[in-house]
Amino acid sequence: MQQLTLKRFQMQAQLDGLFGYQLLNSALSTLDSPTGLANASKQALNYWTPTNTTTMTPQAGRASEALGFTYRSSNQSLASGNHVRLSQLMLSYEVLNNSSRHMSVWLGGQNLFVTGNYRGFDPNVSSGGAAPIQAGYDDSVYPVSYVWQLGLRATL
Repeated sequence: MQQLTLKRFQMQAQLDGLFGYQLLNSALSTLDSPTGLANASKQALNYWTPTNTTTMTPQAGRASEALGFTYRSSNQSLASGNHVRLSQLMLSYEVLNNSSRHMSVWLGGQNLFVTGNYRGFDPNVSSGGAAPIQAGYDDSVYPVSYVWQLGLRATL
């Protein structure tokens, strides 16, 4: 936690991050495949055609896997998990400060933003919980919540 003080203002912030690992995002392998059976992502619009042969997205329709594409089990579903997260931030203002009385108001937040190119909800999740064999597997796990707090600190 880093702290910065300027006259009556104070800011505390904590950043954390992870680098050098990949996640298997099973939800994206389904969303990026243009099967016609479910909603799809924008990536599915770049599907294979006779004039677009350099794409990794299979041909549109149900027969994608029958044509030799094994999209769901390929490394297309691997994504970089590199990220930095602002995990805590608190801003406070000292309203009153004399010999026996102190009062400050503060605004704080947790998990306010995450940087990185991960297309899932949160690059620091695991569908397998704490099981080491399931580490790095994202099956549309619900992300951590954004939390806002407002407070008053006083000694009277």
